[in-house]
Amino acid sequence: MNRYGITLAADMYSPKDAKEKLPAIAVSGPFGAVKEQCFGLYAQTMAERGYFAIAFDPSYTGESGGQPRYMASPNINTEDFKKRSISN
Repeated sequence: MNRYGITLAADMYSPKDAKEKLPAIAVSGPFGAVKEQCFGLYAQTMAERGYFAIAFDPSYTGESGGQPRYMASPNINTEDFKKRSISN
């Protein structure tokens, strides 16, 4: 959940058999894109290269929360990337 109270939907990718802490990458697409599209494939590729990767739907888009739907907000999109904790 970001500081605006919007819950974000994300898919997490990690290398097979990862046991130590890894560098992490968060990816999201342009307005209207959802995590199952190209940036989900990018996150999967980064995991294959040794990173922990998260592909997420921005606020108001896809499976993430927020009303009205499909609204673009640079401030909120920035907040989405600044989210510091992850829960499953």
